[in-house]
Amino acid sequence: MKLFKKTYFLIFPLLIVIIQLVSTKILDFQLDTLTIIVTIGIAYLLSPRVNTFENQQGIQTQIVWLFLKKTIKE
Repeated sequence: MKLFKKTYFLIFPLLIVIIQLVSTKILDFQLDTLTIIVTIGIAYLLSPRVNTFENQQGIQTQIVWLFLKKTIKE
């Protein structure tokens, strides 16, 4: 979990690259503006979100990723 805490911000650009490679190489889509916009949209939906909130235990950061919710203390 410590590695995920340090590197979660790299997931969005990696998802863009992976989805773009899959769409151009495997699905044979041409690289144009519409393909790039759809790729960025899909990567945004699949990338983790970071929510910071304060509760009785102090400030906590919650990383939400599609169906996964983990709380990381800061």
